Amino acid sequence: MAPVSLYSAQVSRIAKGSLPQPVHFVMVHGFLSHGGSLTSLARRLHKFCAADDTLQPVVFFAVDCRNHGRSPHTKTHTLDDMVADLHKWLDHSVHVVPGVPAGSEGGPAKVIAIGHSMGSLVWTKYMMDRLNGNEHRVSVAALISLDMPPLTNALFPSPLRGLLWNYMELMKKVNLSAIRDMRTARAEFTRCGIHDKEVQGFFTTNLKIDRGGSAPQTETSWRCNLPVLTESLREGAIFMPEALTSVTPRRKIDVPVLSIMGGRSAISKCKHLGGLWSTCATTTEEFILPKAGHNICYDDLDGTASLIESFIKKLSLVPAS
Repeated sequence: MAPVSLYSAQVSRIAKGSLPQPVHFVMVHGFLSHGGSLTSLARRLHKFCAADDTLQPVVFFAVDCRNHGRSPHTKTHTLDDMVADLHKWLDHSVHVVPGVPAGSEGGPAKVIAIGHSMGSLVWTKYMMDRLNGNEHRVSVAALISLDMPPLTNALFPSPLRGLLWNYMELMKKVNLSAIRDMRTARAEFTRCGIHDKEVQGFFTTNLKIDRGGSAPQTETSWRCNLPVLTESLREGAIFMPEALTSVTPRRKIDVPVLSIMGGRSAISKCKHLGGLWSTCATTTEEFILPKAGHNICYDDLDGTASLIESFIKKLSLVPAS
């Protein structure tokens, strides 16, 4: 299937004509989520970078994957689909001039990848494809992975899979025609037995309420494409290829990788998943935030941001002289 044009939001702004070209932090969200879920983290990191005069200008983008947020709904949802979409978005959104060094005037911008959950898998596959001969014009200078090592479908923990299934089943029970605003949304969620405030908040951000201009009719739908995503999870289509372990020893991601896991996440509780990053990356830093679950930006924004800020300090983001 042909790649689609993804919706993205530029979370931060830079002065026009800023030189050198700003470093692009490109953030990709998790399954059933959207780019808006990473906005608070983006603003925190932008404030940190902007306060350091020794760093290049930076700009943050939050991208919605296909079948999520404001991006197009499609008939398929595979990891390869999402990598192709990201490739198209990068080629369109990051200026590329052959032969001009990254970060120099008129050249391709330096890209720092940030991915949560499914978004981390998308970035990992993008970078692995580039190593294995698939030409991506935009290279990545560093990868920040949030609670998702390079998992295959077989390695994905059953508790987290069960949680995603439960979310989708709850969403299917919701009578969307009863929702006209946030008040009626909360009432409908409660009617469906969805009492957890965090889950209610997560579902609320996934609602698209179209009031139709001057018309009194209100149409409400889910921003995510539930039927296609249900099939995608059932088929394990969003995970790394099972052949990954036999392929990666020959070629590894050769840029710095920061992995941040939630101590209460089902993934970090699976001890046999420890060390997976070493199978496909040469330089990794791995941390666990004890009080955070899978949604680490929500559970521990300060801890997540602090680790990323320390990582950023070690990267070569100093303007070229």
